[in-house]
Amino acid sequence: KQLLIQEQEKKEIDISVSKGYDIGLGSIVFLDVDEDDVYGPHRVVGKNISFGTSIKCVLKLNKKPIKLSDYVQSQQE
Repeated sequence: KQLLIQEQEKKEIDISVSKGYDIGLGSIVFLDVDEDDVYGPHRVVGKNISFGTSIKCVLKLNKKPIKLSDYVQSQQE
């Protein structure tokens, strides 16, 4: 069961949004939906905005928590 939970947290999902075009990468958005595996906070890991007769914005989200080690390098002397 633990492995299944970890596997689910690694998956990314795409959502179409009608507002929030200015949301930046790394931002946290909260999805209030009925599905338990999707419900909750997600990090924005990608964004695609298309222009044409209308504007379409798709956010790529990931539930995987951020790790400080992803952003900080240790300097060894």
